[in-house]
Amino acid sequence: MEAPYRQLANDELGKEIVARVNEEFKGTPAEIPETDIRGNKIVGSNPYRLFAMDSEARDLGWRAMLSEESELLLAQNRLPEQGQTYYHLGLVLNFSGQNHDLALRLWGTLPQELREFGGLPAVALALQLRKKDDSLLFTYGEKSQLRTAKILYSNETAGKNFSSRDKELMRTGLPSEFTEGGDRRLYLVAQRKPSLKNLGLLGLYLGRDLLLGSDDGDLTYSGEVGRGGLVRCGATRDDFQNYIMQEIGREHKTEISKLKEQRARLAGKRDAQLAKAIAFLETK
Repeated sequence: MEAPYRQLANDELGKEIVARVNEEFKGTPAEIPETDIRGNKIVGSNPYRLFAMDSEARDLGWRAMLSEESELLLAQNRLPEQGQTYYHLGLVLNFSGQNHDLALRLWGTLPQELREFGGLPAVALALQLRKKDDSLLFTYGEKSQLRTAKILYSNETAGKNFSSRDKELMRTGLPSEFTEGGDRRLYLVAQRKPSLKNLGLLGLYLGRDLLLGSDDGDLTYSGEVGRGGLVRCGATRDDFQNYIMQEIGREHKTEISKLKEQRARLAGKRDAQLAKAIAFLETK
């Protein structure tokens, strides 16, 4: 069974995605520069690159990883470079006022039924990128989603703890509640009064140390510890679980084989030592 998930890497698939992204978005924050190709790795991540990668990968049978999928892999310790890198997961449309022009333009592309202040904050997924003059705009398309996420509403800019065992993580990629003794942290931004003039747009990401953040205001910044996560189009939760179980079984077989080899080496060493001791005694 082929893996239903992977990192964007400098292999046949990754090279094709990079070529397509750069042909379409050269000179923009979505471009993946040559300097970000490090051996077999492709480093860097920002929301522009996320949606450009998603759009171009779909024609090749892949798409950007969703937040609930990253949480499924985290729970099984299977997310590539887990805890060492960050992954952008989407954008948060809210009332922070940050990146207001981008937020307002995105709002204008939403279907009428989604233009409800009561549905914000919300996580925007699979957005389209549209060039306008020398800039890029985020627009709502056929594959896009806008998921209400009330857990991201806050009266203050702060980090709050939640439990890694929260079942909502597997469903939406976000916790259902905050707990004082939680072992993970979600970073929030203070919200203003709901209105068009206060619309804001921030990056949602899974950070190093397994924190979640809805506070990324610099949408163009791409750090070298960023990575792109991909999932095969049509892959289901069962596909994830079946592949993970297959890999665990393969790892167990490898470990058992190593233990058998080690035992055989120890037995051979012991027999050699015993034979040497017997030979010594026979000379007496």
